[in-house]
Amino acid sequence: MLAFEVTVNGKRRYVAGHVDEQSVQLILWGSHGTAGLTTFVAVPNDSPAGLATLSYEPARLAIGDELKIRIVDVEAADAPVQRNDGEGGYQIAIEGSTND
Repeated sequence: MLAFEVTVNGKRRYVAGHVDEQSVQLILWGSHGTAGLTTFVAVPNDSPAGLATLSYEPARLAIGDELKIRIVDVEAADAPVQRNDGEGGYQIAIEGSTND
């Protein structure tokens, strides 16, 4: 499946994606000397909007940081940290991390 591998300053943060994805979006923002990266995946859901979003741990970035985003083909992506199905968001408990 198509996924995004996100690396900050040479350290792999996560591979974002989902087998049932409708879209994978990375939002890079910056304001007044600070910057960040937010990543989420939209997947089908029974909510009124028909979609839920799976979010990955946001990355805070600073001047001089190096951000690398690589499009990859993987069997499975890393687990997201939050899910929002239109009724509100909730944290996802993760037994072990796969992104070390």
